[in-house]
Amino acid sequence: MDVGSILILTGLTVLIVAFIARPLAERRSRLVTAEEHALSGLQAERDKILAMIRETEMDHAMGKIPDGDFEAQRAALVAQGAALLRAIDAQGGAAPAPAAADDLDAAIEAAVASRRAPAVAGGAAGFCTTCGQALQGGDRFCARCGAPVPQEVQA
Repeated sequence: MDVGSILILTGLTVLIVAFIARPLAERRSRLVTAEEHALSGLQAERDKILAMIRETEMDHAMGKIPDGDFEAQRAALVAQGAALLRAIDAQGGAAPAPAAADDLDAAIEAAVASRRAPAVAGGAAGFCTTCGQALQGGDRFCARCGAPVPQEVQA
């Protein structure tokens, strides 16, 4: 190898090491607040209880746990889970409530009405009934197929 090849290889090695080490050197992580840490702990506990409920139901289905014990264990786990969900809600970790169906319907209807509103001057004034081309205000014939534009679209 000649000196030029060694220098190029050394330069590439330095660039690769710098690229890989950059995230370690930047340290842009933000500090987690005590509330976020507590909320994360509650969510981890919720996940653990859900897994325990699933395991208990699986064990009951396989016949490892008698009916009476299963009912008592499941009731205790559900009570713990409900308490955890209330604590998560109290800390503000709940997902935002979905919009009511009436609000959603009203929003959809408003969007449809705005799309159907008459076009502003110079904009599209409808569509050709023959080929579907967008028509401009004042068009008497379609620019694509030449079909006459009905009078109600021209207005």
